[in-house]
Amino acid sequence: MLVRIGTGVVTLLAVSVLVFFGANLLPGNAAEVALGVNAGDPAALQAALQAAGLDQPVVVRYWGWLTGLLQGDLGVSMVTHQPVADLVGSRLGNTLVLTGCLLILLVPVALALGTWSAMLKDTMIDRVVGTSTMWFLSTPEFVVGTFLVVIFASWLKVLPSVSLLNPRMTALEQPNLLVLPVLTMLIVGAGQVTRLVRASTIDVLQSDFVQMAVLRGVPSRTLLLRHVLPNSLGPSVQVLGLAMGSLIGGVVVIETVFNYPGVGTMLVQAVSTRDITTVASLTILLSAAYILSNLAADLVAMVLNPQLRRGGAF
Repeated sequence: MLVRIGTGVVTLLAVSVLVFFGANLLPGNAAEVALGVNAGDPAALQAALQAAGLDQPVVVRYWGWLTGLLQGDLGVSMVTHQPVADLVGSRLGNTLVLTGCLLILLVPVALALGTWSAMLKDTMIDRVVGTSTMWFLSTPEFVVGTFLVVIFASWLKVLPSVSLLNPRMTALEQPNLLVLPVLTMLIVGAGQVTRLVRASTIDVLQSDFVQMAVLRGVPSRTLLLRHVLPNSLGPSVQVLGLAMGSLIGGVVVIETVFNYPGVGTMLVQAVSTRDITTVASLTILLSAAYILSNLAADLVAMVLNPQLRRGGAF
């Protein structure tokens, strides 16, 4: 586990370098965006560059941002000149609500479909589930989202096409605005997780102790509850942790598609305005969320399967 934590820290450091220096290679800068039509004024441009700290070498700016980050300071936006932590505040809560609703639905749906498909391997049901999940998995989030908007917003007119939250209310107090974003991510996420759960469950079904139980005539229900599920839950949890990478990336896309005021839309806006400090800080937060979700999945798998502790896998 210590090795995994160390690897996560090194990964975050590598991400910070790639994102910060990569963002500086983009054409334009935050000062020009902030000035707009006045960017042609040399005096105004120079003042804006100094205000944003862009008159300093990129290495100096990176070191200043990194040392502040290590002290819990996400930096100051180059465009609004406000602390990034203050800007993230409410948006982070909105993203957590969206992700929480997704996980509450995704975990039971994917586990049920994946296990059901594995238990009925090579049957018509298995082929239907496999074909459907493959279609969901191969379809980009924005395509699924657009398709759902056409059906529920344009044709049926039962849900709004965008999720512009009322800032005076929490996201949970506006559930109709959460339906389409959550449903879109559920469809895409279930495609990936279901297939991975099916594969891990089939591995358990093909193990020697399960085959012996089948030969002894153990009923299917008993086989599932006593032998298959307890041994497939660990790998299934790890599968969910691995899938969190694409789910986090999907949140950014979905929030942009539905105009949902979360961290994803904030990241896209920061890229478009060349707000490098905000881009780097948000990327680190998303990367840390992915790494922590994988560590949490490993810990849960270790608790569910004591053999992993004895085998020193962690």
